[in-house]
Amino acid sequence: MSSQAFDLPVPARGENPDGYSTTTLLLEGDLLLTSWVDGIAAVRVGILRLTDGSWRILKGVRGMLRDALALPGGRALLLTDYGLSEIDLAILTVTRKLTAKIGRHNTSMQHVSDDVVAVGNDAKATDILVSLAAWEPVGRRRRVSGSPRLVDAAAARAGVIRVLEERDGITVGATSPYPGEHGQRMLVLDTAGSVVCDEAMPWGVASVVFWGGGIIASPLRLAEHVPLRAIPSVHGCPVDGAHDLAALQKHAAAPTSAP
Repeated sequence: MSSQAFDLPVPARGENPDGYSTTTLLLEGDLLLTSWVDGIAAVRVGILRLTDGSWRILKGVRGMLRDALALPGGRALLLTDYGLSEIDLAILTVTRKLTAKIGRHNTSMQHVSDDVVAVGNDAKATDILVSLAAWEPVGRRRRVSGSPRLVDAAAARAGVIRVLEERDGITVGATSPYPGEHGQRMLVLDTAGSVVCDEAMPWGVASVVFWGGGIIASPLRLAEHVPLRAIPSVHGCPVDGAHDLAALQKHAAAPTSAP
């Protein structure tokens, strides 16, 4: 297997402090969300629709993207370093923002019920409970941490230190415990534990998502000439035309901003 660079039309990187790491995630099955530093520590959040390659830069979102949740009615919640934003997925516009009383530098969120989400920082013991109907904090709870992904023996022998993602017996891992800018590699292992892809990641690898039979890997800090990397097929079959990453890159070359 071989990967290909997948450039997004982001501007040149300005000053990018160490804490400004990129989070790239998949929402609703075909929306790839990411963020980057634009200029002197200004942040932008972009959405790439993988089914047609359309690219939008969201206005009104402050802080690096950390998590996202789909909501009923064609809406989604975005969590950044500075707060919550609700967006309308049909027109990709921010409809509500919340920053008061939920703290800064939160890292993840979870559905608690249809109306309540828990927002928290992995380093803290409690989460803030936010009512979506009232659009305000309504309490706290002890943080419920997910189980860490364990590195099995076959992956460890191959050199995996950190498991990035697993699906259908395919394991994607990194060769260092934390995203790094030098010397890190991304390994893809098949169901038998054999390495089917060993990819040098000169800018580190922060996360990966599975899509269309392949994977899309995010660098530590997305920027101009610091691209995503795509492996078109990890399941032994070619990706069909609707999932042609090269075609998507061509469509995404002309950026547009959400109104």
